[in-house]
Amino acid sequence: MSAVSPEQGELETVGEAAPSGESGESAAEVRQLRHPRVKVLGDVELEAPAGTELAEKDRSQALELIAYLSLTPGATNEQLSAALWPGREAKNATRNSAVSRARRWLGVDHTGAPYLPIATTAENFGTYSLSHVSTDWDEFLALLGDDASKTATRQLREALGMVRGRPFASARAGKYTWAEPHLQEMISSIVDVAHEVSRRSLLEGDADGARWASGVGLEVTSDDERLWRNAIRAEWLRGDQQALWALVKRCYEHLEDLGVEPEAETEALVAELRTASVRRNVAAR
Repeated sequence: MSAVSPEQGELETVGEAAPSGESGESAAEVRQLRHPRVKVLGDVELEAPAGTELAEKDRSQALELIAYLSLTPGATNEQLSAALWPGREAKNATRNSAVSRARRWLGVDHTGAPYLPIATTAENFGTYSLSHVSTDWDEFLALLGDDASKTATRQLREALGMVRGRPFASARAGKYTWAEPHLQEMISSIVDVAHEVSRRSLLEGDADGARWASGVGLEVTSDDERLWRNAIRAEWLRGDQQALWALVKRCYEHLEDLGVEPEAETEALVAELRTASVRRNVAAR
């Protein structure tokens, strides 16, 4: 796992900049340093590369290589080749060219050090690690902490707000096969956070908050019935009967597509809400 960089957009000063008009220094000497950031919680993207823009035909492979190293620091030549060229033996020249392109795209930091250093020491020779390149997954985990049930709601909401869809959503068929273990871990963590935020929001009577959190989770995976139940409860709190029963219908249709029966808790919730809806309608007459 890569080290988390300073807060994105943080200003760092190289030397002291004099006020405009005083001495030969200018405001340009106060540089805004923004290290590259790999985003995997949704489409895979590289933010703030500092190097040379790559041709479209080279960019997707370089992005996968950078994403792999951001989640697998210290990867060896053999591991890198197996990850990016699964099922075939990549030539050294092929791998080295791919690494060089990724290095050019990432560029160097304000000290001139490359974000993808060349391994030159006996200890790291033949391995690859990024330097000062963060990921949104690192940041998600930092916000989450060791136990989501004990983490402040503000932090959980911030972490959930970083999720833009299913992790590695833009991966083409046959690519990012190495990411499967990461994908499952990410989905599990996102679902747990979405459930916790939804649960707390419902306890506070915040229907919109519960609806949002469960919606983020369901966009990542529709297979966890806790998220469906939270979303259904949120619609009940909002008082929109049409949206409520449309959501129940979607939930049951999805479970039918999976070939599974609804969990007992889901069945009990739906039965309870049907009874409550009848009572509400009678009382409204």
